[in-house]
Amino acid sequence: MKKFYIILVILSMVCCGCKQRTPKKLSDTPGWMAAPDSIPVLIHDEEQSMEENESSYVNVARQWKDLADSVYLTGIPVRETIEKWKMDFERANPTDSVWRMDLARFKDANHYLTVTDFIKLWHKVAAEIDVPQTEWRLLQWNSNPTSMPKGGFDKVVYIRDLYESLMCYETGSQWDMTFYGWLWTDFLTFYNKLLHKEICSRVSQNVRVAMEKEWSTRERFQWKESEAFQKMQGDSLGGGSSFPYCVGMFGKESLEAAASANEIFLFTLMENSRMKDVAEGFSPELVIQEYEHFAEVIENTAEEYDGCYPVAEKLKVLFEDKKAWSNWMIQRTKVSSILAGNQKKAFDAATGILCRKKLILLKNRYNIDDAFCPSYISNSLAHEDWTKNQILGHNLEELLSQ
Repeated sequence: MKKFYIILVILSMVCCGCKQRTPKKLSDTPGWMAAPDSIPVLIHDEEQSMEENESSYVNVARQWKDLADSVYLTGIPVRETIEKWKMDFERANPTDSVWRMDLARFKDANHYLTVTDFIKLWHKVAAEIDVPQTEWRLLQWNSNPTSMPKGGFDKVVYIRDLYESLMCYETGSQWDMTFYGWLWTDFLTFYNKLLHKEICSRVSQNVRVAMEKEWSTRERFQWKESEAFQKMQGDSLGGGSSFPYCVGMFGKESLEAAASANEIFLFTLMENSRMKDVAEGFSPELVIQEYEHFAEVIENTAEEYDGCYPVAEKLKVLFEDKKAWSNWMIQRTKVSSILAGNQKKAFDAATGILCRKKLILLKNRYNIDDAFCPSYISNSLAHEDWTKNQILGHNLEELLSQ
C-alpha cells in the first residue's frame, strides 16, 4: 500500500504543479511522553549558545538495550532475529551526527534517532512494515518497566501510546512534512496489523478465515479511497509539493477509524466485556446514500469546474471507492453472521464506528482540517464529537454558500 500512495502522490504533484504554503506548527501537540534511558545517546558538545552554533553538528550514538521478555506483546524474538533488526536500522540510518537545528525539533537525540530510523528504513530502503520489528524498536525507545502494564488490553494501548508520543515533533522543511504524513500512515498500518494478528489468534478457525478475507477487502478499499481523495483534492488542497503531506494525513484519518474498530473487537476478545457503543445507528446504507449525494454535487458543479482532473475522472474514482466500500461491508456482514454473543455485538459496534467515520469524510467532501485546508472550509466541516443528528443534517455546500 505504501508504494501505491507514493506513486499516486508523485502523479498528483506532476499534474497540479508545485505550490507551497506555510504549515501550522506542531509544537502544541499534546501527549509528550518522557523518553527514558532505554537507548542512551551520547552527545558531545561544547557549552556554547544556540546562536553561536546554528551550523554545528552534534554527535550521537546508539546503545541497544536488552529487553525483558515480559515487555513484548506479539511474541518474544530470538537473539538472531534481534541482531538482524539492529543491522536493518543501522544500515538504513548510519547516523553519527545531527545538525543542531534539526535536533531542536525533537524532544532529545533519542527521540530524533528513533523517528529517523523508521523514516529511513521504511522510505529509503522501502522495507515492508514488520510488526514484531516495529514493536521491538518502539520498546527500545521507551521500555521503562515501571510504566508498562502487566498484560491484557492495556498492553495494546501502551504500544499505541508509544507511536503517538513518538509522532509529537516539529516539522521543518517541506520534506519533513511529507515524511510526517507518511509516517503516520505507516505507524497506523503497523498498529492495524498488530491488532489483526492479535484478533486472529483469539478466534476460531472459521472466523479467522473470514477475517482474512475481510482484511483483504479493507486494504483494497483503502487503496481506492486514497485514489479518490487525491483526485478530489488534487486541485485545491496543497496540490504540488505540499500534497504528499495531505495524502498522509487523510490516510491517518481513515486508518485511525480502522484501528478504533479493531480495538473494540479485540477488547471484547481479551477482556470478555464490551466497550461502550459510540456509533449506534450508523449503517453502511447511510454511507452509500452519501456517496450518491457526493456524486450529485460533483455533477452539479461541472460547469464551474476548472482543475487538472476532469469531472468524469472524479466520478469514476468515487464510484470505485463506493464499490470497494460496499465489498468491504459485505465481507464484514459475513464475519458478523458467524459470530455470537458479545463478540457479535462488539464486531457490529465496530462496523458502526467505520460507518460513522466514513460518513463524516463524505459529508466533508474529503476535506480534512490539516495544515493546508483553507479556514473558510475547515470552519464548515463536520466534527468527530457531533451527535448523529448533527452529522446527518450537515450540508457542506449550503454552509459554504452562506
